[in-house]
Amino acid sequence: MAAPLIRGVTLRVRAEFRVTWIYRGFGTSATCCRRVAPLGPMPNMDIDMKNLDDLEKYRSYTRYLKVAGEESRKVHWWKTYRQYLNQDEVSIPLDEVKAEWERTSGPYDIQKVAEHYGVYQDLFHGATFVPRIVLRVQYSLDEEHSLPVHRGNVVTPFEATSQPEVTFEAEESSLWTLLLTNPDGHLRDNDAEYVHWIVGNIPGNAVQSGEQICHYLPPFPAKGTGYHRFIFILFKQERPIDFTEDCLPSPCHSLESRTFQTFDFYRKHQDHMTPAGLAFFQSQWDNSVTHTFHQLLNMKEPVFEYDRPPVYHPPQKKYPHGEPVRYLDRYRDSQETTYGIY
Repeated sequence: MAAPLIRGVTLRVRAEFRVTWIYRGFGTSATCCRRVAPLGPMPNMDIDMKNLDDLEKYRSYTRYLKVAGEESRKVHWWKTYRQYLNQDEVSIPLDEVKAEWERTSGPYDIQKVAEHYGVYQDLFHGATFVPRIVLRVQYSLDEEHSLPVHRGNVVTPFEATSQPEVTFEAEESSLWTLLLTNPDGHLRDNDAEYVHWIVGNIPGNAVQSGEQICHYLPPFPAKGTGYHRFIFILFKQERPIDFTEDCLPSPCHSLESRTFQTFDFYRKHQDHMTPAGLAFFQSQWDNSVTHTFHQLLNMKEPVFEYDRPPVYHPPQKKYPHGEPVRYLDRYRDSQETTYGIY
């Protein structure tokens, strides 16, 4: 009979123990090893931890600690809300917040909104400008109430019947031009506009003292055409401009004469004016538009309606295999209302 085969395996574990197992045998052994300390002193052994300020490289942190202490004692904006607290109520000065917005990021926000509504694309063929001058437009509803125009809010034609009040900040010696146009309402040419109001050579912010190039005409969005954009553009003039060729008779109720393009108007006077302010509102048909067409424009009111085409049904099958249960309802001669999914 052959002697049993003995095999051994030696394993080194974490460089500390040497262990040997013997299979099919009866002996085990283990050897313990200790790591050797590194040669030379440990790093920073000569540093006195009790007097760190005496060391040059640690002394440089003192000024950072001083700056951090001064910064922590300052009143930061996120802690200023406490001064507005009044008996469990938060009082926020909205006028101050709005003024700060208009002074900082407001013009860029207005530009983004105007790009979203396609104002620059339709009026200036894609060219943009930052409306630095805040244009405030208000329609008077009665002696106590008025409706402001912001950036795309809804104003009905009845509310915009009378000429609005327009204000803006300007120097007394400056000159301005104010324009109100509708790029969505032309009845014959989709690329043309209807001009509703133009005032030129405005001294300072006195709009009533400017030259009336085209008198104010209320909005008249035709019935069935949805919302229209009515856009106010404020131009800064470099010098007085002769608008003789642009003047319309007063009053002017001819839509042909009011056909207009802002791009051509600006290109004609671009050497002496620059767009600086922007505001616009949206409006759709109401009953006052009928009065505008009949009494002011002296024309029939156009009405746009959508004629739905008749429902198409394929030729009837003699044996409608696999069709819905109410398949034959499609081909009834009567005009009764039918129900079901066809």
